[in-house]
Amino acid sequence: MDLALEELLNVQELLSLIHLYNEGVIEKQDLKKMMAKLEASAVSVNFLIENLLNWVLSQKESLKPVYKSFNLSELVTKTCLEVESQLKAKDLSLKVQGFKSEEYINSDDSMINLVLRTVLSNAIKFSRKGSEVIVSYKKDESHHHIIVQDFGIGMTKLEVAKLTEGEISSQFGTSNEKGTGLGLALSKEFLTALEAS
Repeated sequence: MDLALEELLNVQELLSLIHLYNEGVIEKQDLKKMMAKLEASAVSVNFLIENLLNWVLSQKESLKPVYKSFNLSELVTKTCLEVESQLKAKDLSLKVQGFKSEEYINSDDSMINLVLRTVLSNAIKFSRKGSEVIVSYKKDESHHHIIVQDFGIGMTKLEVAKLTEGEISSQFGTSNEKGTGLGLALSKEFLTALEAS
């Protein structure tokens, strides 16, 4: 069986188990028995994702945005729903403000989605439990600005400078969440391809 297909099946199995647990079909003690297998699946999927992201980064010369008109408010709503479980896990509230339902932009919606989801995930990762994340929108004559604000541990000027220059390293979040930094690296490449920042 193809490795990618096998990992996709692992993800589907993981999602099914979580859904069944949330629906009350699987008891807590039964889920506990399955944890070793779930952990192995998650580690395996994480490894595959890291490899895929590394491959995408190695192909950055061929990253070409697919421009089309799309509703920015709908994209932001969709992206916020994608991180809902992360928000709940840290008891964070999310405030979305300034987006107009009639606001359409011409860009690559998939790239914007990944960048926004990555930035949101990092805001959540470095937020303190029970705090807030704000996603807001501003437009000037020639640019659209999506601002993600959190009330977490913050970044030093040196860390911001390194991030801007593409020197990305992984750090533990406020609840010891671990990442690879690859999402930020890919986001930077997407923003460069879009001639955005």
